[in-house]
Amino acid sequence: PGLYDQVMNKARETLLHGKTSGYRSSMTNASHLFDRIDVNHDGVLTMDEISGYLRKHTSMRTEQIEVLVSALDTDKTGDISR
Repeated sequence: PGLYDQVMNKARETLLHGKTSGYRSSMTNASHLFDRIDVNHDGVLTMDEISGYLRKHTSMRTEQIEVLVSALDTDKTGDISR
């Protein structure tokens, strides 16, 4: 491949998979947020942990929080695991 292709391949690799990629930084941010919400550090977010965090940091009402947890709770156990 020519110089253009080499540069584009390097840019693509860096942007999609490098330390500054949107995906990687989003996953890192999500992981940090999970850790902050997970009060007892058991790797599971309970409704109480999520509600407590969202009540403290947002203006969401209980009903809104329940809808959010329900949407995120894909296995319908009432909590969210990593």
